[in-house]
Order: sequence, then structure tokens, then C-alpha cells
Amino acid sequence: MDKNNFAKGVERLIDPISVGTLHFIQSFNRLLPRPIQARLITASSQKNTIHGLCRRTI
Repeated sequence: MDKNNFAKGVERLIDPISVGTLHFIQSFNRLLPRPIQARLITASSQKNTIHGLCRRTI
């Protein structure tokens, strides 16, 4: 497989709506007070344990 086909395959895996949603949530999260941010991270890490492992310290 050449690099061009590999790049096209990777691009097919990316969902633009999901990327846009993540960018919106990231900027929206900065507007929230830190205790609410911490509660949201805790709640989301309980629902989705994979993302909970990637959380950063607030």
C-alpha cells in the first residue's frame, strides 16, 4: 500500500461532525467553573472508561 492510499484510508475514518463536536465542547468547557468541569469529567469517565483514562488534572 502506498502512502497516498494509506492517507485516503485514514481520512475515511474521520467523522467531521465528531471532530466539530469535540472542538465545541472543548471551548465550552473553558467557560464552566472548575468544580462543574471536574463533575463532568468524573461522570463521563464512569460512562466511558476509555476516555476516563485520558483525563487531565484540572
